[in-house]
Amino acid sequence: MLNAFVSEWDIRSVIEWGCGDGHQLSLADYPEYLGIDISEKAVEICRKKFDKDPRKKFLLTRDFGDQTAELTLSLDVLFHLVAEEVYQGYMSKLFSSAERFVIIYSSNHEARFRKSRHVKLRKFTNWVHENTQDFSLFRTVEYQFPYDPNDIENTSFSDFYVFKRES
Repeated sequence: MLNAFVSEWDIRSVIEWGCGDGHQLSLADYPEYLGIDISEKAVEICRKKFDKDPRKKFLLTRDFGDQTAELTLSLDVLFHLVAEEVYQGYMSKLFSSAERFVIIYSSNHEARFRKSRHVKLRKFTNWVHENTQDFSLFRTVEYQFPYDPNDIENTSFSDFYVFKRES
């Protein structure tokens, strides 16, 4: 889905907020990429994994300045942001660093998930509506294997939400 979107909209630059270990990135074809993560270990892994590709750069969250990209991504991150102030700051950076599009892969409803202290599901479209005047929901792409509690390895409670900056 992401590679097709980048191609369809001729996206030249991508910032991913929460790049993790780079596994998702290994499947991606982005002309220019900046991966940002709070984990020093994750950034170190990505720098080693992609050291031969000058189109890919990685930063710790604390080192992020005011870079922007045509597309910003948040993939499997939002529900791990259980502290309200962390969530608010993350969402602000995600949208303020986007020039044209934001894609979020997450659930979009309020709930605690499986009584985990490390997972908080949020209806993040409310945040977008209340905190941005220039982005609107452009497209939703449902994940092809909806959540099944009996098959958590192969299913997901998340979908893709694409937001577009209004001209």
